[in-house]
Amino acid sequence: MSEPDWVLLERVAVGKGSDADRAAVEQWIGSDPDRRRLFDQIARIAAATRHLGAASHFDAAASLTRARKRFNRRTGWRVSDRWPLAAIAAGLVVAISLGLAIGTRSRRREAPRVFLTARGQRATLRLDDGTQVVLAPASRLTVDGRSATLDGEAFFTVVHDPRTPFVVHAGRVVATDKGTRFDVRAYPEDSTVRVAVDEGQVAVTAVLAANTPAIALAGGDAATVTPSGEAAVDRGVENIGAWTTGRLELHNTPAREAVRALARWYDVDLRLGDSTLAAVPLTASFRDEPVDEVLHIVAVTLGARVRWSGRTVILVRRSKEH
Repeated sequence: MSEPDWVLLERVAVGKGSDADRAAVEQWIGSDPDRRRLFDQIARIAAATRHLGAASHFDAAASLTRARKRFNRRTGWRVSDRWPLAAIAAGLVVAISLGLAIGTRSRRREAPRVFLTARGQRATLRLDDGTQVVLAPASRLTVDGRSATLDGEAFFTVVHDPRTPFVVHAGRVVATDKGTRFDVRAYPEDSTVRVAVDEGQVAVTAVLAANTPAIALAGGDAATVTPSGEAAVDRGVENIGAWTTGRLELHNTPAREAVRALARWYDVDLRLGDSTLAAVPLTASFRDEPVDEVLHIVAVTLGARVRWSGRTVILVRRSKEH
């Protein structure tokens, strides 16, 4: 009987394994009751550490690895043909003790950092791990170690750490970095979340879509995910992250979405005064043009006129204007 693949067992036990990982574990266990007991004990360690009061910071897989190594050093026990239940139970105690100690330290960690941009404003950030983030207008980013929560849009250039992936939570989507540059757009008023990869790889998971495998994206891929978890993937996407250089690109963007982007970009209250304009596609590229010129171009492209009402700009069809 071969020695367990601890990394694989721990990954599956803490719920981070892929379908292939879970299948490999089940194949390894087979009908062997001792292997089943070993895996069940590892799963109990993971469950115990999740309830230590530090669930938001505690890395169960890392703790299990440390516990295993620490236990082997102290006892000299090595895996052979069978795993004594007493030894497994002792390992459980070590892991829980480690979890309590790590959990106590985690509670003394610095609070998550929050970054905000107003409409018409962009910001470039460098996180503690060296990761660079460009935050789009009207966005909020909360960073806690290697985990970030985004409301808005941001372009990430991640410093890769194979031991601790960089994870972005955006709406009902989780994007996990595998060493890459990628863009995430998830404004609260938008109906979808979009993840686009400029370089490297990203795994995209829809939180509410149970048993749905992660979507693997490579450079030039973009996934658009609906609230129900349905995803559409485009290949060969260009100019990903062009907005970070000060250029706003709109490609066949429905007017209802385009006006929201323009309002954030130019800090102007822009609205459609005619519902029949909502689905009209807009393709345009803007860079440093005055807002009046931008509004004129948008209006001509949509076959509309610009009407001012105080600080609010309303676009109405020409035929509706009197």
